[in-house]
Order: sequence, then structure tokens, then C-alpha cells
Amino acid sequence: MDVSKTFEPDFSQTRRALVEAAKVRAKQYDIYEEFPLLPKLGEHRYVPKSILVTGAAGFIASHVCIRLAKLYPEYRIVGLDKLSYCSDERQVTEPLHSCSNFRFVQMDICNAEKIHALMVEEEIDTVMHLAAQSHVDLSFKEGGPQQFVIDNVLGTTVLLECAKKVRRFVHCSTDEVYGEGSFSERIDFDETAPLRPNNPYSASKAGADLMVQSFYKSFGMPLVITRGNNVYGPHQFYEKVVPKFIAQLSSDRAVTIHGSGGTTRNFLHVQDTASAFDAILHCGEVGEAYNIGGKNEKTVLDVAADLLLVMGLDQDFEKLVQYVPDRAHNDACYPITNAKLCALGWQEQHSWEFGLANTVSYFREQLKSEVRDLSKVLEAHPMHKSSDLQQRSFESLSTTASSMPSSNSSMSLEDCQGLNLEVES
Repeated sequence: MDVSKTFEPDFSQTRRALVEAAKVRAKQYDIYEEFPLLPKLGEHRYVPKSILVTGAAGFIASHVCIRLAKLYPEYRIVGLDKLSYCSDERQVTEPLHSCSNFRFVQMDICNAEKIHALMVEEEIDTVMHLAAQSHVDLSFKEGGPQQFVIDNVLGTTVLLECAKKVRRFVHCSTDEVYGEGSFSERIDFDETAPLRPNNPYSASKAGADLMVQSFYKSFGMPLVITRGNNVYGPHQFYEKVVPKFIAQLSSDRAVTIHGSGGTTRNFLHVQDTASAFDAILHCGEVGEAYNIGGKNEKTVLDVAADLLLVMGLDQDFEKLVQYVPDRAHNDACYPITNAKLCALGWQEQHSWEFGLANTVSYFREQLKSEVRDLSKVLEAHPMHKSSDLQQRSFESLSTTASSMPSSNSSMSLEDCQGLNLEVES
């Protein structure tokens, strides 16, 4: 859908008033102490004791860890991450530094021996699996499909093998497994829709999704699947559209629009997404899938215009929007229904305006102290690879190793650089 020639941004007085009110609230909001609550959620059908959360130094999983550790201090939360290019363990260790019920461990989910030992040590009875390669553009690059299969399909399978004795396993899939929606013949995909992925990323997630389903059928594992729309908010890596646009504008660059900017995505703030995982963990039914989505379907041009308005740059809209060639394949839209999730008692609480204001405020501060080289990430099309490691990993490992408790004092720095590095808060 080519909208580049007809698009008119909404910079009306009504819109400006909404944005200004959202900015005021965002300044007063603490994402590490305030959370969307679930007053309509029924009695918890499932109560975990010790939860392993994968991808904990990434985006959504870091917020899931923070929410669970702070709202449920009686739970043990073990956050696990291999620390790839888009990870930063400080996103979870710093907000939870005073939470004795939280532990962070650096580990690759593909290492079955280490995973099994950790699950035994921590008496894990619940797994929330959010670790994944998720940037579609990188799945098109040479070597990308193989890396996505390794991390998303093989990694999920290893984790399933290690978790056969848990009481609950929540697997994070994606709405993209349903395939491309249509603007002209609108159908909102529900959880029974067939899986018809169109790119290597969504194909790898569909493969993982099907593997999870097979373990439910073959081994009777207590599995629940989530399939979510696009998520945005604090902690997201700069390759994704919202933080990328913020970083581009903050460095006096134009935002780069793939194609005509007419593709749409439905956006949900990460705290609302974390609350959905909370609801599904406690009230979701084993063997079921739940779509996680909001009410903010936006074109890429809508996102650009709204960010310009929040950042006070709307007067330069024409100058700050640059159209670039589209990626290899760009699905038009991913329409889903979240009725099944809402029936549990969940509801979206952060408005689009507040969510953007909160996200802009976070990244403006983050960019002041950002030490990672973002030059490759902020290009119109990514120049980094899915196999890249965390840029500051050696420095962080050295620092951590030198400050480890005495019980680990016999470990060498070489050992700490492997999969058994632990950062305990």
C-alpha cells in the first residue's frame, strides 16, 4: 500500500494536547516501580515457585523478570541470557539489584548440559522462554537463516528436552507465524489460524512453535504458547523501528522509511506485554495459545510522524523523513484478535501517546551514556549480523569476574567467558 504521496500527518491541536498530557505523565512515571495491574484477572490457576526466564538481558524478558521479581517476591526468578549483540544484562541486574529473589546467569540455551544442571540447582518448576533471534531484516542476510534456526528452533528444542519435568512451560512465539494479512480482505487471525510464515525469521519461530506443540502431544508437557504483535518501549535494541527512529532523530538524521511506509503493525507497550505474560502464566490453560496484541495499528509513516510530534520536531516532517528501498519481503500487516487473552481478565493500559512519550524519555537519557557503536544499526538497512556478540562483553565479563563472590574465586577469567558466568544480585 503506497501512502507516501497521500499521507497527511495528524498534528492537530487535539493530537498535540494528548501528546503533551502524555509527556507530563511520562516524566513522573517510574518503569521499575510502577506496573500495569490486572484487577480483572481471576484467581490464579497456577502458582509457580522457581521460574527460569530466557532472554533476560534482552527486551521483553527483562521487563517480565522485573515485573515478576517485584510483584511476586515469594517467587524465585532466574534470568538467563547468552549476551548477544542486542543484550545488556544491566537492564535487568540494575533494577533488581536489591531483590534477593532474582539471579542472573549467562548461558546459551543450546548448551543442554549447562541448562539441565542449572534447572536442577535452582529447582526450576516453570520456564518462560522468550530468548530468540527476532530482527526480520537480519534473517535475510547471508548466514541469517541458519543462525535463526540454531537459536530459535534448536535452542527451543534443547530447552524443551531439559524441561520435561517442569510444571509449566510458557513459550513466546509471534503473530508473524500466521503469515501476511490483507488490507482489502480483512481477517483478524485467531489462535486456530494456520501457520503460514513468509520470511526466515517467522519460519524459524513457526518451527519452534510446532516443536512446542509436538512436545505437548508426544510427552504431555504442560505447555502454553503466546503469539504477540509488535512490542516497543524501554530496553528495546536500536535496530527496531521505534528506538531506531528516536536514535536517528537524536543524532540529527532523518528517519529511514522502508518502501512507501504503508505497511502496518499493531504496537503494544512492553509493560502491557509483560502484564500479558503475567496473566497467561497464572491463568492460561495448558495446551492453549494466546495472541497478545493491542489497539494501536499504525503505518510506519504514522510512527514516524507521532515520534516527530513527541520530540518536538513535527515542523520539519518533510525534511526528516527519508524513503529508502524496501527489504527483501515486507508483509503488509499482521491482524490478530486478542479476545482469548482479554477473556482471562487482561487489558491494555498504556495509551499509544503515553507509551511513545515514555519510550522517548527513556532513550533520550540512554543515548547520553550509550557506549555501544550504533553506526551499523542506524543505517537504513542493518549492517550487523545475527551472530554478533555483545559489543562490551569482554569488558563486562572481566569486571564481573573480578568481583565474584569467594565461592567462585577459583574460576579463571577464561572460565568466566564461557557459558557458566553468573552475575548474582
